[in-house]
Amino acid sequence: MNPPVFLDTGYILVAINTADKFHKRAQTAALSVRPPFVTTEAVLIEIGNALSKRRWRTLGIATLARFQNALDIEIVPLERPLLAKGIGHKLSTFTSCQG
Repeated sequence: MNPPVFLDTGYILVAINTADKFHKRAQTAALSVRPPFVTTEAVLIEIGNALSKRRWRTLGIATLARFQNALDIEIVPLERPLLAKGIGHKLSTFTSCQG
């Protein structure tokens, strides 16, 4: 079995937005990857936030529903230890770039 492919917010938003200049690249990339997929509740929150304006809301709701109903996408829950680890990683990346 292949290792899971992580689906991040940026990729998902580009993949569903046909007007995005990188949409065709996202479509091409989608042809080369196969399940299993993994994402996090944090990514789903970001997607919901990005698509919360009235113009995008229907697309946002449909996208989130697809993720929640997909059998080949694992959604990792947002738990405090995971959040702390992610924040720690971001902080260490940020401070190492300051040097």
